[in-house]
Amino acid sequence: MTTTSSTGSTTAPSTSSVISQAANSILTSLGAGSGIDTSTLIANLVAANKASAQAAITARQQTNTAEISALATVKNGVDSFASALQTLTQSGNLMTQPVSSDSTTVAVSAIAGSHVGDLSATLQVTQLAQALTVEAGAVSDPSAAIGQGTMTLKTAKGSFPITIDSSDNSLTGLATAINGANAGVTASVVQDGTGYRLVLKGQTGAANTYTLTANSGADAGLSAFTYDGTSAAAMTKVQGAQDAILKMDGVQVTRASNTITDLVAGTQLVLKNTGTVALGSNRPTDAITEAVNDFVTAYNALRTSIANTTAAATSTTSAGALNGNPDVRQLEDQLAKITSTQLSSFGDTHTLAEIGVSTNQDGSLTLDSTKLASALARDPDGVEAMFSPGQQSSSPLLTITSALSATKPGTYTITNVTPAVGSGNASATIDGTAALSAGNTLYALYGTPSYGLTFTTSGSVASATITVDPGLYGAIAAIQSTLESTNGLITNMQTGFNSDASQITDDQTALDTQSQAYQDNLTTQFTAMQSAVTSYKSIQSYLTQQVALWTKSS
Repeated sequence: MTTTSSTGSTTAPSTSSVISQAANSILTSLGAGSGIDTSTLIANLVAANKASAQAAITARQQTNTAEISALATVKNGVDSFASALQTLTQSGNLMTQPVSSDSTTVAVSAIAGSHVGDLSATLQVTQLAQALTVEAGAVSDPSAAIGQGTMTLKTAKGSFPITIDSSDNSLTGLATAINGANAGVTASVVQDGTGYRLVLKGQTGAANTYTLTANSGADAGLSAFTYDGTSAAAMTKVQGAQDAILKMDGVQVTRASNTITDLVAGTQLVLKNTGTVALGSNRPTDAITEAVNDFVTAYNALRTSIANTTAAATSTTSAGALNGNPDVRQLEDQLAKITSTQLSSFGDTHTLAEIGVSTNQDGSLTLDSTKLASALARDPDGVEAMFSPGQQSSSPLLTITSALSATKPGTYTITNVTPAVGSGNASATIDGTAALSAGNTLYALYGTPSYGLTFTTSGSVASATITVDPGLYGAIAAIQSTLESTNGLITNMQTGFNSDASQITDDQTALDTQSQAYQDNLTTQFTAMQSAVTSYKSIQSYLTQQVALWTKSS
């Protein structure tokens, strides 16, 4: 009986050794005269037939696995480098921080994307901004009916109808209807121990007064919740609307809010109490010096990691898995451009090369500490701006409201800005394309280079520019995004290597199928041979017996 053995895709011995084994098996079996070991013979013949092709596939598979692993090392290195820079630059430690001598009177903080610079000022707060607050008389049940009809709420934003019907005929329902109008007045129902009161509160600022009146035909019960600004009003004024009044270095200014972002450059002020404070700033000189050193160290570590994957073979080491790969060379070239990339338009210092970061002949970076110290002394604001994303408008009438990094870095030209009139909308063009608008807020259109940019206008502007700077992390993030985008170098390399792996799997399957067919064919042939040999031996045995009988008889 003959048997078959399955073939696998493990590394095969050399073709010559397999053929030699097969030949020796045949010679040994025939010489022994005890029958041929067809199982071993077929296995050796199949292995000999498969050996050359299997060796090629195995070599391809090993190369492909090494390439995929090396590319993963490169990608992880780029991602880790970008992540480390994000942590470094977005911690706030590399920005000049404003300081208040008494944060319980005036709290200060740096505005992201802006520049504080050298700050030295005296701030005297004589009055805090307040919101008009009124209250109605107490009722025992906030869900009890109060009357139906329409009331009119007038605020700085306009006139708003407040309709009360059977579905919201209660104190709670009235509060909900007022809040639903989004008129800039907040309504709440407060339990004060004597009952439930309707309390209305507007926005801070002297201009943000309001009135609430009952229209003709409204139920008489609604008159208990009216306020017309006079002492005869049904609702009682608890607190009047007023502006914040303060003096900066002796110059008096007023603001509608206690949170002020347009008085001190790059600084948000939060007025908490009346009093006088001194404002100053702390520059992060030491932190920036350390950050530049950390950047150079991290960059060189990334470069070494990539270089190991592309290294040429030596007398003692094998070549890197990505040696000679042109895509990796392009990747290295893109990373190398970071020292000459403009990171900021602020000040007189714009690139890493200008602060002492230079590229060595082998591609690694070196920091000239003396040049960095000189740049920090000469242009501290410009150097600081390089490490954080920023955005600035050339016109004081345009205030950028879009988040940092929401818009692609660049300079955008804003023209023909006209503010909103009445209930209308502002208008403007951004790089020649009309902007969308809502009130005095303008938005760049989707699909345009400026998409993501939003700003408000407080006056007419014939022409201005808005500049968005990437900062160091933004520049690295842009390179990372380009490399890992749908058609990026790393993505394309991953796609190519994965395609190779799939083809290798298909080729292995085809070879295994071919080898199995060859084995099946050999099994059929040797089975037929074995049957013939068995038949011949049977005839031989019969003739031998007959010859013996004939010989014995004679």
